[in-house]
Amino acid sequence: MWIWPCVSTFAEDSLFGTSAGGLLLLLLIVCASTDLTSHKIPNWATYPAVFWGLTLNALSIPEGAWGFASNLGAVGLGAAVGGLFACLGVMLIVYSITGGGAGDVKLAAGIGTLLGPERGLLAIACAYVLAAAVMLSAQIWTGGPLKILGSFSRRVGSFLLPCWITPPSDTDWAVLRRPVPMAGFLAFGVIMASLDWGF
Repeated sequence: MWIWPCVSTFAEDSLFGTSAGGLLLLLLIVCASTDLTSHKIPNWATYPAVFWGLTLNALSIPEGAWGFASNLGAVGLGAAVGGLFACLGVMLIVYSITGGGAGDVKLAAGIGTLLGPERGLLAIACAYVLAAAVMLSAQIWTGGPLKILGSFSRRVGSFLLPCWITPPSDTDWAVLRRPVPMAGFLAFGVIMASLDWGF
């Protein structure tokens, strides 16, 4: 079984005690650190994660044929492909609406491949809820609650009633459109989805 000695008790009965879990931890550590330092998620980390996720799940098809198949942490090839396309599809929609980073889309595809569709989508949902809470709190702390509420209200109002409400100025809207390094939040979402905390 793939277990780091320092986390053996924590990971023994979870995904993180398997090969897929080790790959996922490595992917999240690399992507979170590069996203925080350079605001980039490298392709050399995300594409191999998808490849190895599909490979691990393909190796698990003949159940029990190899002694290590149960320790792979595989969700099944069908679930891996489903997770890949479900997470990729959701993140492409988010990307097209927000204009966020394409690295987040590829990272989510890797996560979906290793977790399957249900846990992959749950990880994305947890990540975005936490990111929204943290970023909104930071914006309120630095800009004040009235300014943030006013900019957001004007943005929504100008969309719903464009004839009567003018949109916020570019400087006000820039506060709400500040880029968010999502890899760390996705790491938190993966932990929540993998350990079933409260779900």
